[in-house]
Parts: sequence; C-alpha cells; structure tokens
Amino acid sequence: MSEDSSAVVAEVTYSSRLKLRYAIPAVIVGLILLCIALLPVAMEYGAESWLKDHGVKQTEIENIDLNLFSGEVVLQGLKAGDGLNIGQLAVYIDWLPLFKHIVHIRSFELKAANVDVHQNEHEQWRLADIQLEPAAVEAKAESAQGEVWLAVVDDLDVEALQLNVNGKDIQLKLPVDSLQLSLAGLLNKEQAMTADLKLGQTDFSGFGYQVTAVRLSIDQAQLV
Repeated sequence: MSEDSSAVVAEVTYSSRLKLRYAIPAVIVGLILLCIALLPVAMEYGAESWLKDHGVKQTEIENIDLNLFSGEVVLQGLKAGDGLNIGQLAVYIDWLPLFKHIVHIRSFELKAANVDVHQNEHEQWRLADIQLEPAAVEAKAESAQGEVWLAVVDDLDVEALQLNVNGKDIQLKLPVDSLQLSLAGLLNKEQAMTADLKLGQTDFSGFGYQVTAVRLSIDQAQLV
C-alpha cells in the first residue's frame, strides 16, 4: 500500500472516530431531553390511571406543564367525576430542601375548583368519587412512621373555590371567592402571616348549630 493510500485510510479512520466521539454525547443529551419532554405526558397518564383505578369512572386532564429548573408544576382542566373539578392548579417547589425531608412549596395556586367531600354508607369520608380502601390507608400510615417529613407553604392563593361537605352530622357549602395567605419565616424563629379572605354565601348545619347565608371578608390580617 502506498503512503498516499495509508494517509487517506488514517484520515478516514480519524474522522469516523471524531464523529463517533460527538455522536454518543449528542444521542445521550437527546434521550435526556426526550425523557424530560415526555414527563408531563407520563404524569397525565399516571394521574388518570390512578383515578380510574380508585373508582373515578370519567377522568379528564387538559394539560400538565412541568419545569424542572424552576420547580413549577401546572395542572389545567382536571375533571374527575362530578365531585372534583379544577380549572388550574399551580405548585412551585424548591427541590433542594427535599434532601433534608422538607417539602418547601414556595407558591400554591388553586383557581376555579369544585370539591365535594362526603360520607358513604359506612360513614367513611370520601373525596368526590375517589375510593381508598381502609387497609391501604393504614398501610400507608404505617410506612410513613419511619420518616418524618416537614411541609412548608410560603404563599397560598385560592380563587373561586366551591367546597361542599355532606356528612351524617354536618353539611357545609363554602364558596371561597378569594384566599391569599402569605407565610414568612416558618423555618426560622421569626414568623409572620398575612391573610386576605373573602367568602361567598355560606351555609352550615351540624352539631346542633345552623348558619345560613353568611358572608365573611378579612382584609390584610397580620399575625406575628
């Protein structure tokens, strides 16, 4: 083989190795980006499957947005039977405190929601049509006893929430027009809370008491 042919073969081999060196990381990065892009779809499918497995016959989720960098999870258009409808649910989570068993929610937003809580014939409380077996609830409680987690919410924002509670001894219709709750310093010694609450026409009956057509408004209440 001549020197020119050897040089050509060496150049082709070097070029192939160079392309392979860049191709493998590119494929890995592409797979990672694909997995991140498919996470909302997987979350939507998992949520719908879980609800159907626990007694909710009709389940629909319009969209789930996930931003791993900012810790933002947004759920839109959840319809789970007749007793659980959510227009929008947005949660902003700080990831680093999770390593210390702290669920730090920087912001929790709930808008245009209808939530029904009721007792069944066995006097067990249910959220909408969701059915949880007592054995599963007890097993989950026992497994959670080994680790203690702390949940912290900095800002809570609720708009247009209709809460209906129907039990053996209590009936409640609670329309929350707006609720803004700001908490500061929960992980420190200095703690402060600011609340702004507006309730619509509220009806309550139970335990020998009855309240009808009551409205409540609390503006900029501060607790230190």
